[in-house]
Amino acid sequence: MKKLLLVLVGLLLTSTSFAYDSAKLRIEVTGDTQNYYLCVSNAGCVNVSAGARGFIYPIQDGDVRHIFIANSANYRMYPQAFPNSCDVTLQGKQTLVVMGRIVHSGKDNMTISDLHCKVA
Repeated sequence: MKKLLLVLVGLLLTSTSFAYDSAKLRIEVTGDTQNYYLCVSNAGCVNVSAGARGFIYPIQDGDVRHIFIANSANYRMYPQAFPNSCDVTLQGKQTLVVMGRIVHSGKDNMTISDLHCKVA
């Protein structure tokens, strides 16, 4: 039993160390963030309001190819124009910072105005 517990703790610590070495995603998006998720290639969809509160998400190393908003209230996805600043390749321990402001653009359309990214 002790050996099994030691193996499980070892695996937990190993997976934690891999997450520490991976790239990160930080969201600095303002506006109405309550029901919205920011979807980024290599990261999946993450809660915008949690990101605005300072949560940092792990992201897989590699090319960032798309960013869009998903609305959890009506299950719609809103594609974004992909600025050159977001066209990056992330490597371990780098942080992708996504910035902008969620705005209503049209009857039932959302967009991130002034969307831009930086690698820290």
